[in-house]
Amino acid sequence: MARDGNWTRIIIPTKREHKFSPINQVEIDNKSNWRETNWQKIIESYNDAPFFNLYRSYLNDLYKQEWNFLFEINFETIKKILEWLGIKITLIRSSELNISDEATGRLVKICKAVGADTYVSGQGGRQYLNEKLFGDNNISLEYQNYATVSYSQHLSNTFVPNLSILDLLMNVGTKSLQLIKDSSN
Repeated sequence: MARDGNWTRIIIPTKREHKFSPINQVEIDNKSNWRETNWQKIIESYNDAPFFNLYRSYLNDLYKQEWNFLFEINFETIKKILEWLGIKITLIRSSELNISDEATGRLVKICKAVGADTYVSGQGGRQYLNEKLFGDNNISLEYQNYATVSYSQHLSNTFVPNLSILDLLMNVGTKSLQLIKDSSN
C-alpha cells in the first residue's frame, strides 16, 4: 500500500513456537487485533482507489472471519486472486502428495508427482537450489525474470515498485493480468 512514495505492510502475527514449522502447521496469534488493523489499513489506502469496489466485499468478509492457521488464509486469498486475474489452474497442496524429503529433493519429487517438466523459482533460489538435481531428473529450472512496469498508484505521486498484488488490483483492476504479462522479459 503506497502513499506519497511510502508504503506500509499488512501483517498476520503467528505464534512464536511455530516459527520453523511447516506453513500448514503455523498458528495465527489471534490475541492481537490484526484483522481489524489490516482492514483499516486497506480502507485508508484504497477506499477511493479506482477498482476498490470490485474487491471490497470479499476483503471485508475475509477480515471478519476467524483464522487459526496461516496456510488457511494464504490458500483462500491465493485462490481468490487467481480467480480475479482470470487464471484457471488446479491448486494442489504439497501435503496431499505425501512426499518426504528436504530442500531441492522435495521440490523435484513434487514436480515429478504432478507431471511438471519445469520448475520456476524466485531469484533468491539461485542461492540455495541444487540446480544439478533438477537436470538429473529432466526438469527444467527457470528463474523469474520480470521488469517492473509502473502504473498509476492511488495516493502516490511517485511509483512504488514491488508492492502486493492488492495494490495492482486496486489500481489497475481487470487489466492487472495484462500488466503482469507485459512485465515478463
